[in-house]
Amino acid sequence: MTQQDNPELSGEAPAEQPEATEAPDWQSRAEAAETRASKAEHDLSSQRGRARQTDEWQNQLTNIGDRIGAIEQSNHAMIRAFSSGDTDTLPNELSTIQAQSVQTSANRAYETRYAALSEELRVAVQDGEGNPILDLYQAPELETVRQQWVNAHKSKDIANLASLIAQTHRTVREAERNNGRSSEQKIRSEERNAAQERMEEAGIYDLDTGPAGAGTTGQDDMTWFAKTYAHLDNPTPADHNRAIKIGKQLKQGR
Repeated sequence: MTQQDNPELSGEAPAEQPEATEAPDWQSRAEAAETRASKAEHDLSSQRGRARQTDEWQNQLTNIGDRIGAIEQSNHAMIRAFSSGDTDTLPNELSTIQAQSVQTSANRAYETRYAALSEELRVAVQDGEGNPILDLYQAPELETVRQQWVNAHKSKDIANLASLIAQTHRTVREAERNNGRSSEQKIRSEERNAAQERMEEAGIYDLDTGPAGAGTTGQDDMTWFAKTYAHLDNPTPADHNRAIKIGKQLKQGR
């Protein structure tokens, strides 16, 4: 292969050639990030499980207190009835006391569980360091979740609330992956632009280092490297290898 003459490269002091760098393995980085996210989610689930067990114990103790209170009220009602001799209304009074006790326990149990689920929902939109990934109250991706959450709370539907938390996790993870891909593309674009600027400063923008490769008919290597590779959104391993080869050829002054 014959190097074309380039006035800007002639002279006793050749222009500095850009360093050839290995292309970042974006797929491996993405897989590693997914692994870390999965581990963090598993750890968070374990912590939630332990917290849920503690809440259940506290709820059971509260229920015991409610039952003891109901028994005391029933005893007082029976003492009053037998003391006065008026026992006709005693069955209804005892039924009312029992119903009130059951309702009080159910309401307290729901409020305790709802508080825990609300905290899970708040954490679901954050990363491992507590930074918000999506705005729980404003993000359009969570509009359906917000509407259904209000309806489930009104009907005290614990199962539906838990399902909405799982849906929120999926939505947030998808947003996180999209943000990662956008950041990755931005970094790649900046790296390509910087490489192109270094080549142009070195005066090798139009240097032909070899024949065009497959899929780039009509383009010599340098044209492909400066104009095509620099603007690829999803370069293939073959593209990376070709770019590295060109960089090495430039470094060797071929």
